[in-house]
Amino acid sequence: MLPVSACPIKFKDIKAGFLPGKGAMEGLRSALAPFTCGRDIFFTNSGSSAFYMILEVLKSISPGRDEVILPAYTAPVLAVAVRKSGLKVVLSDISLNDFNIDIDRLDNAVSDRTLCIVVAHMFGIPAAKVGGLKGRFKDVFIIEDCAQAMGARIAGLPVGSFGDASFYSFNRGKNLPTYGGGAFTAASGELELLFKKKAESLAEGCIFSELAIPWKMLLFSLAMAPGVYGPLHSLISPLRSSSVPEDFEVKKYSIRQASVGVSLAVDLQRSVKTRYDNGMALIHGMQDLIGLVTPAIRGDIEPAFNRLPVMFKDVCARNKAASLLCKAGIETSDMYHKSMHHIFDLGYKEDSFENAVNFARGLLTIPTHTFLDEYSLRRTVNAVSEALR
Repeated sequence: MLPVSACPIKFKDIKAGFLPGKGAMEGLRSALAPFTCGRDIFFTNSGSSAFYMILEVLKSISPGRDEVILPAYTAPVLAVAVRKSGLKVVLSDISLNDFNIDIDRLDNAVSDRTLCIVVAHMFGIPAAKVGGLKGRFKDVFIIEDCAQAMGARIAGLPVGSFGDASFYSFNRGKNLPTYGGGAFTAASGELELLFKKKAESLAEGCIFSELAIPWKMLLFSLAMAPGVYGPLHSLISPLRSSSVPEDFEVKKYSIRQASVGVSLAVDLQRSVKTRYDNGMALIHGMQDLIGLVTPAIRGDIEPAFNRLPVMFKDVCARNKAASLLCKAGIETSDMYHKSMHHIFDLGYKEDSFENAVNFARGLLTIPTHTFLDEYSLRRTVNAVSEALR
C-alpha cells in the first residue's frame, strides 16, 4: 500500500537528529534559501505557529484592521490561528480551475477593515495570479501560505516570493518533513526586524519531546515504507486525527529537527521534480475523463504536488474510485471533508461559497511522491477511469 503523502527519510537524515550540529539552524536557512528567494527565514514549532506569529506582528502595526481573508476551502487550523490572534475570519470562494482562492473575486471580500489576504498554494499548486494582488490592494497585507508548496514556482520564482509575508510547514507528509516545525519570512526589512524580534521571544520546547523526535521519525520512516505501510495501514489510519484543534502551542523549533531538515534538503529539489513529473503524468492521463475535474496547470507555473487533487462531479464515483485505488494498493484522502463555513460558525449561509462546497464534496487526493513508479501511475489512472464508467 502506497501512502497518500510521504517523503523518503533515510537513516542519514534521522542520524542527523540524534547528533545535531551546533550550526543546524543557520545550515537550514542556507539550504532553504533557493526555495524562499533568499529571504531571511524564522523558525517555529509548526506552520500554524508561523502563521500566528505573522498575524500578531501585522495586527500590531495596523490597528483598526481586524479581518483576515481566507479561502473558503483550506486547512481549518488557519481559522484557529486567526481566532487565537483575536481577529475575524472572512471567507472568499475558490476557483475550480486550480482549486486555490479565486483572486478575481476578492474585491467582494476586501473592506476597509481587511488586515490581510491569505493566498494558500493548495496541494502544492501555485496560485498563479498572486503577484498582481499588491497592485490591487495597496493597503492590505498579502500572506502566502506555502505549507503544502515548498519547491513550487511561478515564472521561475519560488512561491513565497510575491507577498508581504509567507509561511511554511515541515510537518509529517509535507514536502520537507521534520516531524513538526514551520517557518515564516518577510518581504521588507521593517517586517523582517519585527519577525526576528517575535521569533526570539519564543519559549523553548520540552526537552523530553525534543529528545523523542528522532525516535519518532525512525518509526515514522519505517511505517511509511511501501513494503511496510500496507500491512500496517489498518492500524495507522485510525491514528490520523481529522478533528480541528481548538488551540496549538507556539514554541521554538528544535535544533534536532533543523539538523534533519538540513539533511533532507539535499534531496529536496529532486523530490520536487519527481512530484511535479508524477502529478503531471496523472493529470495528462485523467484530464479527458468525463465526470472528473483536474487542476489546470498554466505554462508559467511549476507545482510541487504535495498530492494531486481531483474533483468528481458524482460522489458515488468518488467513493468507488477510492475503493478501487485502495484495492490497487494506493491510499487516497478527501482531506478536509468540508468547506470552512461548514466547519466553523462564521455567520455565512449554508449555501454560500458554492465552489468550495462542491469541491469538498467531490474531492479525492492522490499520491504523487517519490515512492510511485510508472506501474503505480498506470494503476491510478486505470482505477479512476473504471470508477467513471
